[in-house]
Amino acid sequence: MPDIVWRAVAIGIGATVFMDVWAIFLNKAFGLPRPNWGLVGRWVRRLPE
Repeated sequence: MPDIVWRAVAIGIGATVFMDVWAIFLNKAFGLPRPNWGLVGRWVRRLPE
């Protein structure tokens, strides 16, 4: 079971890094705005309420 947890954590970190690098690439190469994750953060923050 701990092996599955560590794999899930590694996949999550890897996906986050990939999304950040991809957003930076799109911004530099095509001038696209970077995603604003503030709305998602506020939504997750209010989930426990």
